Amino acid sequence: MTTINLVRMKLIMYVFLLPIMISISLFSCTKTGEVTLPNGLPFSHSSEVLDKWMGLQIRLMRNATGIPNHGLSRHFAYSGVAALESLAPGLPAYNRWTTKWNGLTGLPASQAPVQYYYPENVNAALAAINKAMFPNASTVDRAAIDSLEAALHEEFAQTESSSTLSRSTDFGKAVASAVLAWATSDGSVNANAPYTVPVGTGLWKPTPTGYAAPATPYWGNNRTIIAGSTANTNMPALN
Repeated sequence: MTTINLVRMKLIMYVFLLPIMISISLFSCTKTGEVTLPNGLPFSHSSEVLDKWMGLQIRLMRNATGIPNHGLSRHFAYSGVAALESLAPGLPAYNRWTTKWNGLTGLPASQAPVQYYYPENVNAALAAINKAMFPNASTVDRAAIDSLEAALHEEFAQTESSSTLSRSTDFGKAVASAVLAWATSDGSVNANAPYTVPVGTGLWKPTPTGYAAPATPYWGNNRTIIAGSTANTNMPALN
């Protein structure tokens, strides 16, 4: 994969995860950089954990096998959903997206007012998502996932109690489990079902030299992340 494509992928990834990064960091500081909200809330933490996981996911995508380039959009989207939902217990009602996801069920109930350490919620959720969504990752890359998860957990253990971290880990992994179950039913497994290329003026056809078949011709049938998000987006029919 070229350097240009990698840069483009990272930009796209930031677009998908920007709302989460804003939720975590933007509202946590005044103009002078002083924290204005209690330490127990997601807003009081930086976006460092997200940034490290996004960096690793770019590496996993670069090395991925068996996944078409456009298919990696699922990895962006579902990782973003898992990260955001792992923060749900600490988000105000107006900043929760749970009701907007198209058919997502089985998310764990938050145990408020019990304490979570939200960087660990995100760490556990993204570790689980990446392990599951890159099943063909190399031994080295899978070890990198485990290493990042462990390193962040050990860092958090220097200041947080084991009970709080355990609760946060469990919550993050439960969120990831629900999101992964949701992802498996989005229709992407049928994207390469048998397909007969239509013939006619102006229609696509296989081109030389390979005359390859169309890639994932049914990808457009995948369930959207947010219901109704593609309404009125189709191009009008040609006259």
